[in-house]
Amino acid sequence: MKIQTITFNNDKPRPPRRLPMQKVWVGLLIMLCNVCVFAQEASTEQTFRLGYYLKSYPDHKYEDLQVAAHFMVEEIGKQIGIETSVIEFDNLDVMKQALADGNINFILSNSFVLVNYFDENEFAEGFKLNKSDSYYDSLIVLTRKNAGMDEVKSLQGKRLTLLENNQIIDAYMDVLAMQNFKKHYKTVFKVSNQESKSVQSILKLFFKQTDVVCVYHNFYKIAVDLNPQLNEQLQIIDHRDNIQQAIGFFSKSTPAEFRERVIEKVLMMNTLARGRQLFDLLKVDKAERATVDNLFETKKLVATYNSFKKSK
Repeated sequence: MKIQTITFNNDKPRPPRRLPMQKVWVGLLIMLCNVCVFAQEASTEQTFRLGYYLKSYPDHKYEDLQVAAHFMVEEIGKQIGIETSVIEFDNLDVMKQALADGNINFILSNSFVLVNYFDENEFAEGFKLNKSDSYYDSLIVLTRKNAGMDEVKSLQGKRLTLLENNQIIDAYMDVLAMQNFKKHYKTVFKVSNQESKSVQSILKLFFKQTDVVCVYHNFYKIAVDLNPQLNEQLQIIDHRDNIQQAIGFFSKSTPAEFRERVIEKVLMMNTLARGRQLFDLLKVDKAERATVDNLFETKKLVATYNSFKKSK
């Protein structure tokens, strides 16, 4: 750097002014802090930080979910060579704040939670877990055959069994009740004790301990595969398709190149022996790319549900 000498009248040239050592050290410290912050941000961007909502999956054991989530992100980390972390949430407000603060950069739940509690404008691409058949993301209403319960309008006063901690099924049954009876489902049906698992409610229907149940179709298919007699006695009288059970998105603040690297590895999980073990645990057989368009049917259901709530 060139230093200019300034003269005043006939005085001799004055030597260049030196900065006090204290200011030099302060400048160096600021520069080092900026370098550290940049390095920390770069490191954070290259970390897959998954957060999931525990109550999204009542049909799965807590231990299975915990093992599956940690197994998946660790396997992705090994394949790509990145650091990973998993945070479990039982409070949606805390989860939202963690996403906003960057403590997590990928959020996994069911579509009802994502639509009802989060802003989709915060989401970039992601992935969803699925099965090769068409049953996985369909909600169905089941009754017994030859019992005069062949349509929703015939169900007034019937015994209804729902699942614990399953908001989307509650919303679906409320929409059906309002569309057919102009009433909340709890005043249309005789609501019995909730069951913790779908298979339990299906068996309860089979043994005539209840009249109506609502479950995801894939759990009914699992039950029928184990006991074909169920299909002879039970029937589907209503359904709502493309209500995603397991779907997740990166935050938009996550670099696009990094997002793509992770998604590509997730889509290949079913080609790995360890990946297939994970999918078996979750009762799925593949992962698919997801965008916010996959939330469309859930958004329609939630909008109808919320409009009925306001009108009551």
